[in-house]
Amino acid sequence: MRAARRETVTVAGRDVVVFRSGNGERPVLLLHGWMFRTSRFAPLIRALTERGYSPVAFDAPGHGESSAGETSILQ
Repeated sequence: MRAARRETVTVAGRDVVVFRSGNGERPVLLLHGWMFRTSRFAPLIRALTERGYSPVAFDAPGHGESSAGETSILQ
């Protein structure tokens, strides 16, 4: 996770932390479920990056490094 590029985007007034790895080619979006955070994907992110993919993951609102609150899939 230390090698990932970290950025913050605002969704419905809440800060959401996004992590990007790789060179941007062959992107793969990783989504976590309840009681989870992006850092738990670290082994998967490393494996995907080694295979030439560019994983993109985010801490959903109320999880990990993102601010508290809820959003919907539409947001």
